[in-house]
Amino acid sequence: MSASVSKGRPAGYATGLGLATGGLVWATLTIMGAATVFELFPTAVLVFRLLGASYLVWLGYKYLHSAWRGQGAALKITKVTHSNWVAFRTGFIVVMTNPKAMLFFSSVFVAFIPATAPLYCGLGLGIGIDALRRM
Repeated sequence: MSASVSKGRPAGYATGLGLATGGLVWATLTIMGAATVFELFPTAVLVFRLLGASYLVWLGYKYLHSAWRGQGAALKITKVTHSNWVAFRTGFIVVMTNPKAMLFFSSVFVAFIPATAPLYCGLGLGIGIDALRRM
């Protein structure tokens, strides 16, 4: 919503597409065994959390800095034009630096997909769940 309000509807769609693509990547990685890798290497989860926290701190600094310069007034709304690629990339980075997405898909896949199921069953379920999460 923030991207749509501040940068326009196309940027909002691009951000949403980036979020959905990131979720699909996490679903695919989970099917391929990323959960096991994270269990074996807990430092990797810490790295992802630190990356995500660093990104949020950077966003917070950016917003506070613009507010201190007087650009954050509630009644002063200006449409900033950025490329849709930047909006897509932002949405994708937000999801990819959040290991909770992997935990979400892991819990769903363990509950609904038997170990003997072919790979396309997991990918289909991942695509469907990711699409439903975005609605």
